[in-house]
Amino acid sequence: MLPSLMRQSFTRLRAPLVDDGHDNETQDWSKAQALEISNCLITPGATDEVIANRNGVLIQFTVHAPAGADVQALDRAIYQGVEYEIDGEPERWDTGVLDHTVIYLKKWRG
Repeated sequence: MLPSLMRQSFTRLRAPLVDDGHDNETQDWSKAQALEISNCLITPGATDEVIANRNGVLIQFTVHAPAGADVQALDRAIYQGVEYEIDGEPERWDTGVLDHTVIYLKKWRG
């Protein structure tokens, strides 16, 4: 990616998997580990106001992070003090020229 534009950071949260007492594994967010990921470009995405059966807004951001950024689909992210879900698998661009990772963040309000 273009290093001069990649000056932002976010915090990745990863929760350990624990047994829920019913032989299922679930994430324990009370024990999540944080990792700051720097040298990113974070841009606002589209927002979507949902009015059918609810009043709510979908807020999205696109993160262009360094190649090899330690982020997985089940992680969460904190950006500007707000917690977001990772939307899908991070996209790894290993072209040899502008290597980077694209991560989509989302949060529902309302």
